[in-house]
Amino acid sequence: MIEFIETANLWKQFIDFMNTGGYVMPPLLFITIVLWYALAYRASMIRINTNNPRRLIQKRLEQPEMKSKTIMEEAVVIGLETSRAHTHSIRKNLDVLFSDYYIELKKYRSLITVLLVIAPLLGLLGTVSGMIETFDSLQDMTFMSQDGGIAKGISQALITTQFGLSISVPGLVFHSYINRKQTVVEQELEQLIDIFSSQTAEQTEDAK
Repeated sequence: MIEFIETANLWKQFIDFMNTGGYVMPPLLFITIVLWYALAYRASMIRINTNNPRRLIQKRLEQPEMKSKTIMEEAVVIGLETSRAHTHSIRKNLDVLFSDYYIELKKYRSLITVLLVIAPLLGLLGTVSGMIETFDSLQDMTFMSQDGGIAKGISQALITTQFGLSISVPGLVFHSYINRKQTVVEQELEQLIDIFSSQTAEQTEDAK
């Protein structure tokens, strides 16, 4: 019963918070949900392996039944299969096969950038709306009214700015971190292509 009351109180506080911020709050809440879903998706795609590409290949050869958990581990499996099936044009084949990974690594990147720009702008829009309401109330000499008056205008101006920045600042930090990790994974994919290409070339020379 106590937990239910606490939950109800939290929900009421949330509704009051949303109402105080005005009409820009629902879009900001929607942006928050979409933004962190996209960031979480990208984070799951760029999990970094502790082993370098050569070690990953060796590990896969030693444990062929090992389940692939990251893009790099999947790429190693594809690279081994391709190098066995195609002794010629291995680099070209891997470039085509790995292209899906590059696309997957960049998924939602543009969307996240747009949302990070929109969030503080919406917060600023709420601030302007709040200040307009404040000045209107000053003109009418209404500190408190049925619609809120000066107090509501100031609250809206502050809350929307706070909400917009609380979305964009941590989102920007996390987005930058993910972009750096994405670059690392892309470089490792290139290393895999180089390794498989050189190994196949050496095997072809030995066969001659």
